Amino acid sequence: MGARPGFAVVAALGLLGVLGVVLVDDYGVPFDEVEHRELGHATLGDEAALKRLERYFPESRHYGTAFQAPLALVE
Repeated sequence: MGARPGFAVVAALGLLGVLGVVLVDDYGVPFDEVEHRELGHATLGDEAALKRLERYFPESRHYGTAFQAPLALVE
């Protein structure tokens, strides 16, 4: 008799859960968090945020605006 198909799914999810518990303390603030916050606010039309963003990060290519704008809106 072989293992039931559901067992493999439960085992994989259990391993991912254990991995999450082990790595939860490893989470930190990324080095570019300030740039991403400014990007979100600039995307929503905050001119002051755009000027600050360009002054500190002139080479920034402004990736991720679709993700950062809703976060800035909630903020």
